[in-house]
Amino acid sequence: MCTALSSCGDSVDPLVIVTIERDFEIPGNLNTIETHFFELKNINVRLDENLDVFNRTQDDVVSISPADATLRSVFNNVDWTFIQRIEVYAVSRLDGSKKFRMFQSNEPDFGNRDQATLFNTFIDVKEVFSEGLIDLEVRIKTRAFVPGNINARLTFSYGIFDQV
Repeated sequence: MCTALSSCGDSVDPLVIVTIERDFEIPGNLNTIETHFFELKNINVRLDENLDVFNRTQDDVVSISPADATLRSVFNNVDWTFIQRIEVYAVSRLDGSKKFRMFQSNEPDFGNRDQATLFNTFIDVKEVFSEGLIDLEVRIKTRAFVPGNINARLTFSYGIFDQV
């Protein structure tokens, strides 16, 4: 079995885990039939500045892998079980056809209602993250009506794996 931030076989630790936050609004008028798309533009993934701390360059990077992600409310307590499915894609700003699904959640966690926990997809996102600025596409399918407008915060992390 593969671990969340390693290749199958030998265990490899990332050089660093980077955490990014982005706020966006989920409107209360979403229906339960369609999948709703939220475009989060110009997200600085802080790749080069994190590499600089370790005196590394992008040439030293072997892969970049998603780690963890959560969706929470910025201000109020929200019961996130109204969401049936969430997917988060990294989208290239240079070529919008390059999309990599980084995170997903298939069913609500009824044991932890104050956040939606997403699981990584073990994909290498180095190609998109090397651009420095990326877009995110958040897809949400609801199973019940949204309990009003929600100021949501997507927090995600990724690991940088180097060859040194």
